[in-house]
Amino acid sequence: MGRDVQCRLMPDRSANAARVRGYRDLDAWNKSMTLIARCYAVARSLPPDERFDLARQLRRASISIAANIAEGSGRRHKADYARFLAIARGSLSEVETYLEIIRQLDFAPGNQTSEALALASDVGKMLTGLLRRHARPVP
Repeated sequence: MGRDVQCRLMPDRSANAARVRGYRDLDAWNKSMTLIARCYAVARSLPPDERFDLARQLRRASISIAANIAEGSGRRHKADYARFLAIARGSLSEVETYLEIIRQLDFAPGNQTSEALALASDVGKMLTGLLRRHARPVP
């Protein structure tokens, strides 16, 4: 499943893609889309009594990351973009917390949760880089 989902969610990268023209060209957005697929897979493996609350929260927070990156990139001002990137970073922290809860309570296969956490860490590094680039320097 992972390879198939990744192929559908990740656009083809050509030599012309070096210049970012929109959110779809951002590695952070693309990797966050892959994180959504991984979070959905983790959510499907949760025990039945956790599929509503914890699974719903995990899915919602993972979607929020990509959605806020996209929404922020459509804003006209750097400060607005930085604000949406910060919201995406907050949603990422939620995802990491839910995944850690799932891992500590042994609700899903360990490798599935560990892979999602590693991917979340990568997204976090990318968001930090974007925030540094678009945040206003403090006087």
